[in-house]
Amino acid sequence: MSDDFDKLKLLNTEQIFEKTHITKRNINNILSKSFEKLDKIQFNGFVSILEREYSLNLQELRDEYQEYAINNDEISEPELRSISNNTGKSRGLFWIVIIALIIIVATRLIYNTYTSKQNSQTQPVLGLNATARLNNTTAIDTNSTNSTAITANSKKSKVSNMLLANPNINKTLTHKNDINTTVAAKKVKTIRLLTKAKLWLGITNMKTWKQQQKIVTSSLDLNGTGKYLLILGHGMVQIKTDDKNISFPQPKTVFLMLKNGKVTQLTHSQFVKLNKGKLW
Repeated sequence: MSDDFDKLKLLNTEQIFEKTHITKRNINNILSKSFEKLDKIQFNGFVSILEREYSLNLQELRDEYQEYAINNDEISEPELRSISNNTGKSRGLFWIVIIALIIIVATRLIYNTYTSKQNSQTQPVLGLNATARLNNTTAIDTNSTNSTAITANSKKSKVSNMLLANPNINKTLTHKNDINTTVAAKKVKTIRLLTKAKLWLGITNMKTWKQQQKIVTSSLDLNGTGKYLLILGHGMVQIKTDDKNISFPQPKTVFLMLKNGKVTQLTHSQFVKLNKGKLW
């Protein structure tokens, strides 16, 4: 509403800065409607913060900016070259990993087949030897009064035969270890975003192309297993991943891609290309 914008203009620039942490230069650009000095992402982020902090409705100001952007053809679609090179490298890496996995699986199958054949060839011989030992022991101790020794030997032979009749025991234990390894590999990665100043954050899911926006005041945890495009209203943030910390000590908008736990900074043109020719 225009009345709400008039209320905003009555506020002191210094007061707005202390409450919202929006730079004084950008505050003056908004109050003077100097739209040519604000890109769409910055403008929407700053206006969202002002509406939230002062309980205002600045939709008419948004409409004016949208009309300005349409009349001045602000949206462009520059070529994306460096991202294509990265994509080529990623595909090469993908096929290398696939081939390595195929080799590992094939080796495992050959080893299991060889082990099974060895066990099947060894079992009858061991069984006969065990039976012969049992018969010999019984014959020797027939005239002995120590029946306890015969019973003990018989029990040992039964245990040995049970072990020989179950060659898959070791495989079962190995299978349990494989399950534990698989569970450990599925550990979900978490990426934490930290900021000391209020931050407008735009998130685009590159699988569903659904969008959401958030106002971050201190920290936010992101799921690192997906593929997302991120827009940060300012770059005075720190991002913590499993293996490193990333910071962007700059006041301007930052464009990022989050894919499988890795964070990649994009240029304006790269982001537009990946986002189907749109900023937001």
